[in-house]
Amino acid sequence: MKWPYGRDIGLKHRQGPRPSFRLGFAVTQGRVGSVPIEPQRTLFHYTTQSAFLAYILPSRRLRLSELARLNDPRESMDWSLSLSDDAEVASEAKFDFFEIVAQLNRAMRSGVKILCLTQDDPDYDPDSINWQFGPGYAHPSMWDRYAQGHSGVCLGFDRIKLIESFKTCLGERGTLLHAPVRYSDSAPGDMPFTLATSALSVGIERAALDHAAARANSLFFRKYRDWSPENEYRLLLLDTEHDDAYIEIEAALTHIVFGANFPHDAIRMIDRALLPGHVAMHMMRYSNGAPQLFPWIRGQM
Repeated sequence: MKWPYGRDIGLKHRQGPRPSFRLGFAVTQGRVGSVPIEPQRTLFHYTTQSAFLAYILPSRRLRLSELARLNDPRESMDWSLSLSDDAEVASEAKFDFFEIVAQLNRAMRSGVKILCLTQDDPDYDPDSINWQFGPGYAHPSMWDRYAQGHSGVCLGFDRIKLIESFKTCLGERGTLLHAPVRYSDSAPGDMPFTLATSALSVGIERAALDHAAARANSLFFRKYRDWSPENEYRLLLLDTEHDDAYIEIEAALTHIVFGANFPHDAIRMIDRALLPGHVAMHMMRYSNGAPQLFPWIRGQM
């Protein structure tokens, strides 16, 4: 595979990994300096080895996902929507209820695009005795589920720069929303699965996206507590176009953590040919099941 950009920064270090210790520091010496993974300032995204090598790094972009591609059945499966009893309008309207619901589901599934990210645990304390379990990159279950059985990567981004890129790249496409996900098993009070019959007067697609915007907190930034260990942060686009949506990531990317089963030969190739010097590279390892972060020393053979 031919990489379209990047260079070997040419730093020489002693061989082999060294542990990052308590604060998750990349002990990268020379001109690059130390690059900390700063608690609560970094957003993380887990992905597979194939997506990382074939698409993300060569293009320096991340694609937002449609609802149907998400793992939570509350989002990936069609909703059981209802229309409110707007009696006067309903009596005059002639429509097939089930067809309307199907069209509303299709419109929201094509018009809502989401980038799913992970934050550090809200109570993460790098000085606590269990510090290694708090960072967003240190979730074995997410490595297994989203990173191809520990063989993928976890990308770390500067939160502010990633959100700025989100706005720059997609601000003209539609409505942009970003926020942490809240977790609750109680029913939301704003009736997110009910639309007023009168709202359909603007057309199915417009009505679907208007409802999605008005009820976004309950529909897209609220999940059941079973998902709470993921500490998710989302970037969301409400888009009347049906093309794929991408975010440029080069300026925001600060860290790449390689899974425990990611091949070393591939890391060396990436180090030599691809990554800019400001990106710190790490390897995930486990000691009796506890996650540990080791820096990949740039320029090692």
